[in-house]
Amino acid sequence: MQTFRCLPAMLLIVGITACSSNTRPIDETHASKSSPTATSSTQYTCIPFQVEGGWGYDILIDTVRYVHQEHIPAINGLHPFASESDAYKTGELAIKKLEQGIMPPTITVEELRELGIVITAL
Repeated sequence: MQTFRCLPAMLLIVGITACSSNTRPIDETHASKSSPTATSSTQYTCIPFQVEGGWGYDILIDTVRYVHQEHIPAINGLHPFASESDAYKTGELAIKKLEQGIMPPTITVEELRELGIVITAL
């Protein structure tokens, strides 16, 4: 009977651990966006990061990573962004789509070209 007394505490510890494993702090050097489609308190943030041979980006909702994009979307193959700026601009476009309720926030080759993203794979 004593094992059941520990069960609530064990479940609480497991729940806290599971919820905190995907969180990352927000990098304050990059702008956040408020979401009109979710709640007034939801914050989207784009955080570029380096990968082998280039850049990728994460999109966080509040402090939880929602999108992890290591390669340029919409093109064949696994090609990272040429610059931090290219990754950031693409992530910001994805955020705009999320704010408009577009799910998933698919990016097209034409949109990449409009942003001036360097696409060496095409």
